[in-house]
Amino acid sequence: MAITYRPCIVCHQLMACARANKYCCSNLCHSKMHKRRAKLGLSTREMIALLKDELLQAEQTEEN
Repeated sequence: MAITYRPCIVCHQLMACARANKYCCSNLCHSKMHKRRAKLGLSTREMIALLKDELLQAEQTEEN
């Protein structure tokens, strides 16, 4: 089993991942994601796409 390190899409902290579809580092981040998703009226897939875009923008801002 290969372990990779990716940032959490909610808090942007690095997390160890054994699954390719792990997006959140903890139950707290998972809960925050779904509370925000419900407030915005988005599907889970739409919310994950939105958070991935926000993470990408944050990474690009850090580089500049």
